[in-house]
Amino acid sequence: MNTLQHFLPELEVDRSQVKEALKAILHTILFCRSLGPVTPVDQTLLRFPNITYTSCGVREVSANINTAIESFFSNLQMVGPNLGGGQLWISFYEKRNKKSLFGLGLGMQQPSNEKIYWEQWIIPVVVNLDAEKQSVKQSIVKAEEGLENVKNEEDSVEDYQKRRRRELAESHLRRCLLQVVKLSTANKANHIPPVDLNRENPMLFHYEISVPNDQTKSGRSSENWIQKVIFNGPDKFNLMSL
Repeated sequence: MNTLQHFLPELEVDRSQVKEALKAILHTILFCRSLGPVTPVDQTLLRFPNITYTSCGVREVSANINTAIESFFSNLQMVGPNLGGGQLWISFYEKRNKKSLFGLGLGMQQPSNEKIYWEQWIIPVVVNLDAEKQSVKQSIVKAEEGLENVKNEEDSVEDYQKRRRRELAESHLRRCLLQVVKLSTANKANHIPPVDLNRENPMLFHYEISVPNDQTKSGRSSENWIQKVIFNGPDKFNLMSL
């Protein structure tokens, strides 16, 4: 079976927005593939007040998404000046009994399952690590100069820059969510396997959320300096505590 891959548009957000944005995208993909007995829950976003999304209301799904986002943070790489980048993948698969070599049974061995992937969503993300640093630097300059007219002028410039970044991030997120809905409802469902109605899990399809080249699973330290910048920033802002 060939795996159908969906490549979403690149999502570029500030570090204070990335957790909410990724939650919205991951929940939307999983909701679009949740054919089981789920209770749709509309979710609002603190940093994107003009966007809402729907989750399937399953605690296990939310826990898996949170774990995947933590892994994403741990594996960020520098892709430009003050820019961190990475990917998240959602892969759907079915389990099949692994066939023995040349059809010969192995007698005493227990039968094993293999994962047959039939769909994969690839989410590229760029995180602006410098947005809040610039805000802090501007505040220090204004405090040192103590000039009211300079303060007012810089305030207006800073407010414009913040508003512009927020609008761009919201536009990127909205485009990703619309693309998810479009691709998941396209009239190309030949790759989707039959539904196992005996499966008790609300997610009738098996899935996994992964990070390419996950260093945390290879035994390497996840405490890289990019992660520390994201978590602790110049103002001790801790993203994972949200």
